[in-house]
Amino acid sequence: MTRDDPIRLFANPPHDERTEMVMLGCLIAAPVDARDLTDELIESVTVEDFHSPKHVAIFDAIRRVHRPDQVFDLAALAHTLDAGGQLETIGGVEYLTELVEGVSTPDVGRLHAKTLRAVTIKRRLVSAVDAILREAAGAERDIDALAAFTERQIAGVFADHRRDDGLVNLADVEPEQVRWLWPNRIPLGKLTIIGGDPGLGKSFLTLDLAARLSSGTGWPDRPGEPIEPGSVVLLSAEDDMADTIVPRLMAAGADRTRVNALRTVRDLGQDLLTIERTIGGIGDVRLVVIDPISAYCGRADGNSNTEVRALLAPLSDMAARRGLAVVAVTHLNKSGNGPALYRIMGSLGFTAAARCVHGVTRDRDDRDRRLFIPIKSNVGPDSGGLAFRLHDSGAGWAIAWEADPVDLTSDEAMDPDNAGERSRVEEAVAFLRAILADGPLTPQEVEARAEEAGIKWRTIERAKPRARVKSRQERKDGQIIGWVWELVK
Repeated sequence: MTRDDPIRLFANPPHDERTEMVMLGCLIAAPVDARDLTDELIESVTVEDFHSPKHVAIFDAIRRVHRPDQVFDLAALAHTLDAGGQLETIGGVEYLTELVEGVSTPDVGRLHAKTLRAVTIKRRLVSAVDAILREAAGAERDIDALAAFTERQIAGVFADHRRDDGLVNLADVEPEQVRWLWPNRIPLGKLTIIGGDPGLGKSFLTLDLAARLSSGTGWPDRPGEPIEPGSVVLLSAEDDMADTIVPRLMAAGADRTRVNALRTVRDLGQDLLTIERTIGGIGDVRLVVIDPISAYCGRADGNSNTEVRALLAPLSDMAARRGLAVVAVTHLNKSGNGPALYRIMGSLGFTAAARCVHGVTRDRDDRDRRLFIPIKSNVGPDSGGLAFRLHDSGAGWAIAWEADPVDLTSDEAMDPDNAGERSRVEEAVAFLRAILADGPLTPQEVEARAEEAGIKWRTIERAKPRARVKSRQERKDGQIIGWVWELVK
């Protein structure tokens, strides 16, 4: 091989024509209310990022037509191309229209811009390697000169590669309130995980949530507060749509026109763009359910913290961009004991990535009763557990929620070896019912008697709702003189 020999390996340098088309379509299709997006996208790519000559011509024309904070239309772009004698070359107005029609929502351009920049770097690298090989074939080059030439070529590849150093001055960040789909349980813009053993009703639960959102029905712990209806996207790998999902939605009272199942997705790492395009096409999606998430991990190792975090980070970013809740369903591991936080199957990366984690477990005192218990919340208060049962609603099997909260921690509810603690709580329940049977007592009197009986105050507090004890203000001559505990009649 000599310096002038062709290197066939690099005859077709890296490029992605489809991504180039979508990127141009995003730039052209950005609506009037997305002028800032158009400005951002134009700044995020350069002419070098387009490999196809006709795409280079179109992008150059877009840059010439575009003005900051102004919107240009297809006609203006076509006129500019025609004036330069390029309109017919690129395929005419028909091709420009095809570019626009290939875009579901312009803001997917952010993802495509990153892809184009990555392909450009690869194309530069191929060109640099080509030059290095040709120099290496030259007999007159000594090894030191070749090393220096190689360093310059490789340095040039990444010279203007814009890496995000992650530095943000917090004075530039506007504080925001956490927004909730289900207040204090499922946040918007974030990932939530629901874990539980098979057969306990996790899928019933997520379809109940989908039904409530689609129909605007209130949440289980807020039945008198209607919610703004929204659309739902379901990714379900285990349940059949016709004989399982649809009957359950109907039994739960869903507005099925707002519930959509996405069947083409198999790998979150590869298909996230498809998910986001689908969401953009629907328009008012506020909930995405992934059931189970293990079926959508693709080649990612679910036991690898690094791979799980890499898989879930883009999913969380999409939730934040779209302002929707992503609820992922998973199973519990077989350890059967230890803190509930470590019972979620697979890597700890799943629970680390999620901002809220809930568990579904069986009530050990009532096998037909299920407990929905908060395990972790990084963005809101611990709102306590709830209980539900599966029942025949007349239209099919559905969830019936109980009104009273569940006064158990996730560790208490999900650890089978925690029988000793449950026994102490049950003892305290019997104690409270006995001492209050003859009438109300002040909290101080209850505490003193509990201390005499060797029962800790924290155990008394946990036993209080189970014993159906309420606090009531004591009045005399119209004045509040204190509080008393009494049994609910």
